[in-house]
Amino acid sequence: PPNAFIIYRREKKAEHNDVFSKRTEAEISKVVGKMWQNEPEDTKDMYYRLAEHAKEKHLEKYSGYIFI
Repeated sequence: PPNAFIIYRREKKAEHNDVFSKRTEAEISKVVGKMWQNEPEDTKDMYYRLAEHAKEKHLEKYSGYIFI
């Protein structure tokens, strides 16, 4: 399941698609990583909650899943 940063990155890439359309995935990750570092804790907390929810949904869907 996606972690908090992956969810954040996905949203930011969609929001700024016009800016990111000519950049590589690595470049996008660097830019969004800096954005993430500057986010307030309450915003990050929201994404941590979304990641926890995604994890729960993943466990429901794949109850026998084991990460190796």
